[in-house]
Amino acid sequence: MTARAPPDASLRLEWIFGYNGVAMKNVHFLAKNIIVYFTAGVGVVFRLAEKDQKYFHGHNDDITSLAVSPDKTKVATGQLGDEPYICVWHPFTLETLSVLKDAHLIGIKRLGFSLDGKMLASLGMDDSNTLVVWDWQRGTSVASTTGHSARVLDLTWSPYTANELATCGDHHLRLWHQLGNSFKSHGAVFGAADLVQNLTCVLYQSETTLVTGTEHGHVYVWRNRELYRVIDGTHDSAVLCLALARDGLVTGGEDGHVKLWTAHYDPSKTVRARSPALNRDGAVTSVVWEHGQFLIGTRLSEIFVHHDADSVCYMQGHGKGELWGLCPHVANYLVVTAGEDHTVRVWDVEKREALQATRLDLEVMACAVRPDSSQIAVGMKYGTVAILRSGDMSEVTRISDRKEAISDLKFSPDGSRLAVGSHDNFVDVYETERYRRKAELAGASSYISHLDWSMHGDYVQLNSGAGERLVFAAHDGSRVTDQDVLDSLEWHTLTGVLGPEIHGIWPRYSDLTDINTADVDVENGVIATGDDFGLVKLFRYPCRKKGENYDIGDTPFPKEMPAGRHGCQLISL
Repeated sequence: MTARAPPDASLRLEWIFGYNGVAMKNVHFLAKNIIVYFTAGVGVVFRLAEKDQKYFHGHNDDITSLAVSPDKTKVATGQLGDEPYICVWHPFTLETLSVLKDAHLIGIKRLGFSLDGKMLASLGMDDSNTLVVWDWQRGTSVASTTGHSARVLDLTWSPYTANELATCGDHHLRLWHQLGNSFKSHGAVFGAADLVQNLTCVLYQSETTLVTGTEHGHVYVWRNRELYRVIDGTHDSAVLCLALARDGLVTGGEDGHVKLWTAHYDPSKTVRARSPALNRDGAVTSVVWEHGQFLIGTRLSEIFVHHDADSVCYMQGHGKGELWGLCPHVANYLVVTAGEDHTVRVWDVEKREALQATRLDLEVMACAVRPDSSQIAVGMKYGTVAILRSGDMSEVTRISDRKEAISDLKFSPDGSRLAVGSHDNFVDVYETERYRRKAELAGASSYISHLDWSMHGDYVQLNSGAGERLVFAAHDGSRVTDQDVLDSLEWHTLTGVLGPEIHGIWPRYSDLTDINTADVDVENGVIATGDDFGLVKLFRYPCRKKGENYDIGDTPFPKEMPAGRHGCQLISL
């Protein structure tokens, strides 16, 4: 019997919420109302006024660095991986112009174009902090060397002297001159021993003057490779990024402030990168001053444009850590997400806006919306479940019956019960009036990875980390093994990855951990899966033969994936 054709459906990436605000120098202007940044393994070109995104898909792992050529016609992005590479691409046609390989290990930390845009410098994440200069148009490495024995944190090209660049990091600033296929370098001199500290970012102000930010919130001014001036109290904590402004300097700090300085290093203006969702300042990891306005990126994964006295937040997302919880809201086009940044957020997919957010005291691993939309249940580390009021995201009650992380939870179809699966290998069923435990579903030999309710709320099925698919009666926790009963059951949701009706989603030679998530649209006969290789696939449902044919989407690196309310949209983490 031959495998069936893929379903009569396809995936087109419409929108990405969030961006990688942890990386430095991570967002740039392409024009006054067009910016470029990255998230997961995708480069994003965002037209702010039109609220329109275009995507570059040339990477096979998470992007970690980005640079824009001086004429704004080329973008370079570097990635993680055992064999990491750099893509140079056109930001408007999204055409790949060059792929640069075989020079780095682990990943690419920083990138920078030379003043004429013909050369590209890259800084590796390996222990040797490998520094490479590329002729990117030819796709060849021109020169390569060890950046420093200590950690290197930043690099920048001189806009004044050909073939000169600077790097900085732990207790050092070094200037490099590329001479053919080699480098000549000179270390800068701190002078007094008590001035030696880690330098976090570097920028040329003139042919002989550089400025660096420090881990303790100072700005150091260097002339002719010697420390010339110390600007104290620039920020309350580390200075993370620098930019040139007209007749001055811009600094971005871990304290969440952006400061504008005159040519004489007097403070001129302070802007706070205050999160509209969490009402706190986010560490500034990227800042640009162009077109009379600031472009600011923060570690809270938010992007601001500040002009005159107004700041507009154009992008919000989860902060540091992975995302695990995802659930469609009862209301049309709303979705709830939860992550290791301790936050739970509600998004409007149609309007492409963040609506609500709250920060909890623990990392959040799962979420579910009650069918009447009145409450959101979130599962957290250490076996804790919090019930939030949908209207204001306030906490209604908290349950702590387990010790290990909650991995999945779902309300019954009528909302009268809540099933909670944990890494303790149990599923607990609670009534939802006072959230008292009514049943314990025991028998899984590993952690609970997925669970679903039957159509009428009488049964719960689970998948475990040991590859088990088990069914229990919800009222008393008894195991159901009668095949006639099992065959008669209809399921309200099908989000597990195991079972004869979806056996075909597994490749012929696959491991139990290869597929992370699935969701079935029974009405339209489609299964969506997300796997460890960063692929979203669509299969026909049912899909019984291993290795069935599929259609591939272009959504990056999914972990969870509920279908949209009307089956026409798919949302992934």
